[in-house]
Amino acid sequence: MSADTRAGRGLAAMWTRARSGAALPLLLKDEALRDWEVKRAWPGRAGELVVELHAMQDGQTVQQITAGRIFADGTHAIDPPGTDPRLNSLSRFAADGQVIVHRRGKRAVVRRGEGSYVKVVRRNQAEELADQSRLAAKLTAGTGFQAPRLLRVADDWIEHAELPGTSLLQLGMSNASVGQWRAVWEQWANAWPRFVAGGREKLTTAVWPPLHDALREAELLDNAVRKAIAFDVFPVPTERLNLAAGRIIDALLRGESDQHVIAHRDLHDKQILVQPGPVGEVPIGLLDFDTTARSEAALDLANLAVHLEFRYAQGLLSAERWRIGRRAIDSACAALDVTPSRFVAYSDATRLRMACLYAYRPRWAGLAVGRILELCRK
Repeated sequence: MSADTRAGRGLAAMWTRARSGAALPLLLKDEALRDWEVKRAWPGRAGELVVELHAMQDGQTVQQITAGRIFADGTHAIDPPGTDPRLNSLSRFAADGQVIVHRRGKRAVVRRGEGSYVKVVRRNQAEELADQSRLAAKLTAGTGFQAPRLLRVADDWIEHAELPGTSLLQLGMSNASVGQWRAVWEQWANAWPRFVAGGREKLTTAVWPPLHDALREAELLDNAVRKAIAFDVFPVPTERLNLAAGRIIDALLRGESDQHVIAHRDLHDKQILVQPGPVGEVPIGLLDFDTTARSEAALDLANLAVHLEFRYAQGLLSAERWRIGRRAIDSACAALDVTPSRFVAYSDATRLRMACLYAYRPRWAGLAVGRILELCRK
């Protein structure tokens, strides 16, 4: 048996498809009887789900996105595209741009024709995001990474210049050679420790990002599990799910934490952009610094590793490419002196958190349930 086959079988055991609990509908119809595909959902208040919807035409999704709600009684409502009752500036930018992300009442991202992206948020939230963007510019300088350049900010929206490049997710799915894939990961593995370790030297206490320690991560994980139980998304007895979550949270909180360093806190293959050119001479792009914090290095590295694991299970990444990426992550762990037990603890926490997230995405809910069943068997 080849190494690739062994790696593939191991991953398949971690992310296997299973029947979901309270399954989400794949399609919703608007008042004109037009079909909309349910791409993503988030638990809301009073038993309702907030959904992101992609328009359907001739059985295929098209480039039109809107938001809606599925109520506790099973009925639903779909908002007119480009509108949101709590995102006042969305209609302005959607009129001449393309909405590419829309979480109702929280945020939306609009691609503009002049090579920029606008993130629309609630009132009085944009300046905090601008501060994070300014922090990202300092953190990435001289590290081999680059962050999106801040262009404009207002009360409820922020605009960044578009970063060139292809995401690691897209590169992994493309016909790029294994050699190209390996070179990109080697470049990332060399740059990431510089980004993490260099933050302390660049920042003063006045701009030091907030602490996100193991206790805070455990609280977020506990909240995600509680919502999953409330919405009955997993066909698992509550006691078994609570036991699995308790074991994972206990591992996070047990023992001594590693040093707290700069953390992106949402590091995955869609957030990393690579460009053609000599390796090492063209910087790697990093997106979305909204949640930058101080945390253990294992948090980001485990998050990236488990996302690659999941991409294989989705059929979006070959076992060979997964192994190359994982070796690069292991190299970064060694460079940053990550304690192996901390990497394992954050990896299991990420698997549980991602399962709770993808349980609300109809296309991948089966994989999420399979992951939960595996975690409950440990």
